[in-house]
Amino acid sequence: MHQKTLLLALRGITNRTGADTLRNLLLEVPEVDLPPLSEGEYYRYQLIGVEVFDAAGEALGRIEDVIDTGANDVYAVRNADGELLVPAIDSVVRAVDLPGRRMEVDVPPGLERRPPEKRRTKR
Repeated sequence: MHQKTLLLALRGITNRTGADTLRNLLLEVPEVDLPPLSEGEYYRYQLIGVEVFDAAGEALGRIEDVIDTGANDVYAVRNADGELLVPAIDSVVRAVDLPGRRMEVDVPPGLERRPPEKRRTKR
């Protein structure tokens, strides 16, 4: 770690030009090699697919994406009715059960579901 940024050295990559050849490629690390997280912290990949429910137990959808906004993450929760963008903050996210693949949230007033996007068909 260097100033809250993870630095990575790869064998055979000795300069910026060499590193640029790897831009936009997927880097995977075996789960057993990931550093442990503090309580209440999760790796993004662990949250994808988690079912989200409101405090009354109503299913809101599944986490399809985790969006980095700079201030806090936002969970893109989608179902057939559309997408709900849920801020990943303590006052909203009440409980996370990773083994059970379940999250409970308090949906803030005014937070509305966006209708599903119409998909473009390729010609």
